[in-house]
Amino acid sequence: MMEDLIKAYEDRGVKFWVENGQLKFKAPSGTLNAEDKVKLRNVKEKLIEYYERKDKSALKADLSKRYEPFPLTGIQSAYLLGRNHNYEYGGVGCHAYFELSMPHMDAERLESAWHKVIMRHDMLRAVFLQNGTQKILEHVDLPKLTYFNMKEAGAETTDSKLNEIRAELAHKQYQADCWPLFDLYLTDTIDKSILHFSIDMLLSDFISMKTILNDLDAFYYEDGKNLKPLQVSFRDVLVYQKEHENDEEVRTKKDRDCEYWKKRLQNFPDAPELPILPESKCEKVTFTQYRHFITPENWSKLCEKARMQRLTPSGVVLSAYAEIIGRWSKRKDFCIDITILNRPSIHSQINEIVGDLIIWDKWSY
Repeated sequence: MMEDLIKAYEDRGVKFWVENGQLKFKAPSGTLNAEDKVKLRNVKEKLIEYYERKDKSALKADLSKRYEPFPLTGIQSAYLLGRNHNYEYGGVGCHAYFELSMPHMDAERLESAWHKVIMRHDMLRAVFLQNGTQKILEHVDLPKLTYFNMKEAGAETTDSKLNEIRAELAHKQYQADCWPLFDLYLTDTIDKSILHFSIDMLLSDFISMKTILNDLDAFYYEDGKNLKPLQVSFRDVLVYQKEHENDEEVRTKKDRDCEYWKKRLQNFPDAPELPILPESKCEKVTFTQYRHFITPENWSKLCEKARMQRLTPSGVVLSAYAEIIGRWSKRKDFCIDITILNRPSIHSQINEIVGDLIIWDKWSY
């Protein structure tokens, strides 16, 4: 009830907090009428109790255990299983590689900025142990920036070098228990710099990669003067979630979800049945990404049509994805596993933390 009441007032621009045991609030002029004030006086003690209890259970850093091993998330466990050869078409790590074209950059300055990013984010110093846990390394030898100066090379030589780097990094498989699980290269060409960034997705989701690059930009151009110190880490988030998994609210939602899926599983379809090469003919598994770009004008039209049908653009794109799979699948009713971002609103810096906070979801077609 308190959460519903607080949300109702927050939607009207009212903010509550507790200071020295007293309930405080801030509201736009004229927002609270006489009826509101009577209502708030009646629930004042309950609001104070709610905020004090919430503050005590809030996510906080545990620096004393910062370098102790901690459990994997479900998605990290899946990634580790998939990178061995126990499964058909396994032996592939979940990995990201991309390039950024930039104005000419100073290699020494970039290396210094990169080292600061590594020290800012604990998960950039993480390794994954054989016993199925992960840990942050307290001491690391910061890697030197790999630099290629192609300013005076011809176009053919430069293209050859760029293709060589891509061949090295685009499908790189990192050893999970050996640090580092990422690479940053810099290539200077005659008219620009190219950043090559490769990272094992055991460390990072897509929000994290954006954070890493934003922080690299901040340290390179402004020495990080506008970056606030991080108050919590990925480890703190996972420990917090584990400690609160039996909270009434969490348990109620989990039980409700469990009952929902039990009912769905009675007639839930299996995976799509796709034509694949015999395993014996596929010694090394690689992935090729095919892209199709929609013009801004067509994307706007698509979003507008989706809105008119009360659909999200993501849902429309996923439906198109399922249609393509359906054309190849022998089974016309099938289930697709997809991943979704799961950044719980448990700390003001939750979107600034590097870590893989992705969870699985299922989608039937």
